[in-house]
Amino acid sequence: MDPFVVELAEWAQRIATPTRGSLTWRAVASLAFGGLLALLAAAGLVVMLVQDGISARLLGVAFVGGFAAILMWNGTRFMRHLPPGTDDDRVQFSAPFAFAIFDDAIHFPGRFGADPEDWPLAETMVEATPGRSGGSLALRCPGKKPRRFIARALVMSSGEISRLVEDRRGVPRA
Repeated sequence: MDPFVVELAEWAQRIATPTRGSLTWRAVASLAFGGLLALLAAAGLVVMLVQDGISARLLGVAFVGGFAAILMWNGTRFMRHLPPGTDDDRVQFSAPFAFAIFDDAIHFPGRFGADPEDWPLAETMVEATPGRSGGSLALRCPGKKPRRFIARALVMSSGEISRLVEDRRGVPRA
């Protein structure tokens, strides 16, 4: 049987596609500014220790140091996940589709920051949860990080997708 592709709604695909060069610039700026703030926090800590010991100003230094750590982590993450290519190449953040259901596996496409992944269909549990805003669809597999989709982001209803997975697995419905 051919794979069934669960499509994302059009609005979920309307994410800006920046160039590789602009992402590189942002990552380097984040690393540089984070490093500068880390040096400022370290200098503030040294001044506090030399002058009058630990005081309430430590909270401010900790805030600046924490902000610096977040900036440097974000810059490192962007640099690590940048795809190869030229600076003019566009970088797609969202996946082209939610997932594809094969006879023996569920395939999640790659996207920025995440590699493609295949889950065994027999071990994958699908849970459609209703809610005020349309509900959600959760997929779980032992040893894998759960995947969740809001129902509005999918072209099909979460109940239909759940039934489709059960049919592919051959699970009798109660």
